[in-house]
This record gives sequence, C-alpha cells and structure tokens, in this order.
Amino acid sequence: MSAQTLKPADKLAELASNALSGESDAYRVARRALLAEEIEFRRHMTRVAEQRRARQLAFAQERGWHHLDFVQTAGDDYANDLGLLNPDGTENPALVVYRREGDTVRLFWSSAVKQAMADPGQDPRDAPDIASLWSILDLTPEGRGTDWYLKLAYSQ
Repeated sequence: MSAQTLKPADKLAELASNALSGESDAYRVARRALLAEEIEFRRHMTRVAEQRRARQLAFAQERGWHHLDFVQTAGDDYANDLGLLNPDGTENPALVVYRREGDTVRLFWSSAVKQAMADPGQDPRDAPDIASLWSILDLTPEGRGTDWYLKLAYSQ
C-alpha cells in the first residue's frame, strides 16, 4: 500500500454520512476525528499484515520451502471447526496436512493437543513432538526453562 496513492484519512472521514439526528457540532467533529483514526488504524494493520507475510515467505524461502501456504485462523471458524479453541478463547497449536487428489482436497493428517492435556506450566504439544528441539531441550538438566520460546533468530 503506497502512502502516495491514498487520500488523507481526515478527508475521507469528511465523506461520512450526513449528521445524525440531534447530533451536536462537537459530536460531529469527534465522530469524524475517530473515523479518521480508524481509517489510519486499518491502513497501519494492512501494512503490518504485509510485513508479516513477507517475513513468513522469507522464512520459507531461506529453507527452500516452495509452494507452501501459511494459514492464519484469526477471525474465522477454522480453529473452532478443528476443536482448537479453549474456553477462554485462546487457540492451541496444530499441524494439519491436506492432500490434493485431482480436484479434491482432503485432510491427510492432523495433530493437536489442547491446553488441558499439557503438563502444568508447559505448552501443549504432541508426542512425539513434530519439532524435536522441544523434546531435546526438555531432556537437559535445566530443561528449556519457563522464559524460553522459539524465535526466528537468536543473538550470537
């Protein structure tokens, strides 16, 4: 999204519907200011999403992964349909593999462990773990600790 091609958010907010019934001048000004901020917020979120996609693609390309789609389930029913949602609304990790046979796509393999299945203080993860690093670190005398988590890169 190029900033040069976008109209200023406050100018777009001025295009909002006519005044609401009984709306004061102060309310109209505040409503349009809020709308302009919401427009800027949506623009910012679009830029962040583009950066995240670029980072994921770079991560995949560094590893030679071609034709690999990353899927995010935020805002849709996919995680719920797979039974990955906890009562508090958080999601559990899952690895899901689909296979295409002609024009038909079918679930080939799925793995998911719910939070209730995890040991106290541990992340839910499958056994055997698809990412063996977790299991290797858990075997060390100090374990992987409570503050360690996967990163794309580690400082030297």
